[in-house]
Amino acid sequence: MSRKTARRATFVGLPLALVATLGLAGCRVQKTEDGKVPEVQVKNGKLPKYDVETAKVEVKQQPVNVDVPKVEVKKETTQVNVPKVKVTMPPEKTEPKPPGR
Repeated sequence: MSRKTARRATFVGLPLALVATLGLAGCRVQKTEDGKVPEVQVKNGKLPKYDVETAKVEVKQQPVNVDVPKVEVKKETTQVNVPKVKVTMPPEKTEPKPPGR
């Protein structure tokens, strides 16, 4: 992937991620009915036992010569189209709905 393509993908991907985040956070949720936790009974349960022998791990450092490429970056300004997002929240309700309706 060329640098221009990667840069354009970033310019497109970042706003799309922002739109997705706003889509999840840009709403109001109102509980209209109470929930109930199910009743569960557990009898005569027993967890298994394990004998675990772990490995001994040692981490040390040593000097090593490594060929590292030297990269020079040339920047240029390019005009790209990005989405413009406007979020309008629904109006606040003054009275909550009765449960079950």
